[in-house]
Amino acid sequence: MGDKTTEIKKLKEEIERLKKIIEEKERYKTIVENAGEAIVILQGGYMKFLNPKAASLVGLPKEKLLNSTFEQFIHPEDKEMVLRNYVNRLQGKPAPESYSFRIRDVNLQTKWLQIRPVRIIYEGKPAILNFFIDITKQKELEKILEKTNSILRWTIESLSDAIVVVDLNFNIILYNQNFLKIWNLKDEDVEDSSEFIRKASTQVKYEKAFLKRIEDLRKNIFASGKGKLILKNDKVYEWYSIPFMVHDKVSGRIWHLKDITEKIQAEATLREREKNYRELVENVNSIVLRWKPDGTITFINRYGEKFFEYKRKELIGKNVCETIVPHCDSEGKNLHEMITKITKEPYKYLNNENENVTKTGKRVWILWKNRPVYDSKNNLVEILSIGHDITEKKLLEEKLMKLATTDGLTGIFNRVKFEEILEERLSKFQLHGSKFCLLLFDIDNFKNINDTFGHHKGDQVLKEVVNTFNQNIREKDIFARWGGEEFIALFPDLDLKNCFLLVDEIREVIANTKFDTVGRITISGGLTEVKDGDSSISIVRRADHLLYEAKRSGKNVIKY
Repeated sequence: MGDKTTEIKKLKEEIERLKKIIEEKERYKTIVENAGEAIVILQGGYMKFLNPKAASLVGLPKEKLLNSTFEQFIHPEDKEMVLRNYVNRLQGKPAPESYSFRIRDVNLQTKWLQIRPVRIIYEGKPAILNFFIDITKQKELEKILEKTNSILRWTIESLSDAIVVVDLNFNIILYNQNFLKIWNLKDEDVEDSSEFIRKASTQVKYEKAFLKRIEDLRKNIFASGKGKLILKNDKVYEWYSIPFMVHDKVSGRIWHLKDITEKIQAEATLREREKNYRELVENVNSIVLRWKPDGTITFINRYGEKFFEYKRKELIGKNVCETIVPHCDSEGKNLHEMITKITKEPYKYLNNENENVTKTGKRVWILWKNRPVYDSKNNLVEILSIGHDITEKKLLEEKLMKLATTDGLTGIFNRVKFEEILEERLSKFQLHGSKFCLLLFDIDNFKNINDTFGHHKGDQVLKEVVNTFNQNIREKDIFARWGGEEFIALFPDLDLKNCFLLVDEIREVIANTKFDTVGRITISGGLTEVKDGDSSISIVRRADHLLYEAKRSGKNVIKY
């Protein structure tokens, strides 16, 4: 009767354990299914998993997409690039961490996607876990902004009037071809402002009045002026001159020479375009930020104000490093150094993901699209940054990455992650001679523990052994579950003799520990040191052979 009661109890415990596992899987499944980003697992080029968001990108039910190829939706012009990146990442070769490409949905509509792929093991086989963000609207905005800037520049060139911009010393910094035509000059003739004024004065009918008016405006930097200019060839121009301001400070003067009617028409056109541009920027659901190479913020749209919890006046004129960019991100990366690098090499940071901070101190992740703006002398004068909030995506990535790299029972690295680390250490050893030792061990007679006390108690023993091992190794040592009751550890910068002393001491600690219910247990292991010509297979095989010898010699021993 007693045996039957015990068996029933064990059965209930096993049911509860399985129930918790199922509940945990269902919880993560719910997170993925309801994620705001599209998530697809590709294996052998086929979609083995995708969430509803991914299905909505192509406009087909999820059931019809499962086990079909993702390649069929890639835009023909991007297909070769996407497939090459997929194969390289699957094979462990260099591949971009994030990039954008186009797809065509079921209605042949083109969409732009931002992809972040991660190599994982799915159902025992290599696969690629892909996170997608639909950036079609963002691409459309970039196109509109680029088109608007181009239109504005060519509008100035196409105007029938002449325009010239000078600084406070009357050095010419911007002009159009009509300005040169008025004076019958070439580009090189306006490089020296003094020489230009001298040549121009010889062409006007009233030279003294012309020079005096220029000198008056040079002295009175706040003054505006207008009048008529009559050349010796009898051509007459209406002109007006006004100072321009940068951050409420007069920085130079703009001159126009044109018919007043054309002036009114041109200004009306430019004002309307400027209004449309600003309405677009102000109402888009993305952060639009303009900042100078020294980090000074010159513009932020309404969405950006609300997102960062600032009033616009609290940001304009302030440095990004004093407001929305923290000194370091949560992983210790120096973001202020990153800002400096963006201004020095902007084309290396056209697409950039980094942490930012709101006024209340909340950390947020943003995908930035950065576009440098240059003046006529090719000097960087501004950076236009368009940001998209990817905080939730990052949190989900972290959760999924943890699931992909850690053992669900013990919380330490799993076999896939350890193999990746081992390959890296072998590469360092081959390049720099950085030695390390490898230990493969398991729990003696573990099957008897499961058979006698049940798998639940066996799982508890595995956790306690892991905790004991973790408490006695160094912080830089790498520890992982190899499979079942078998574990593996990597000890950097330790020779074989000293590593044995450390490992054998842990073996003694475990052997002298009385575990709840099961009593005393022991471990046996094989310890080896990396050698020239080693591969991940050879070094693990050597440790496994030593483990086998330890078992044959009576167990509770570390062989090396």
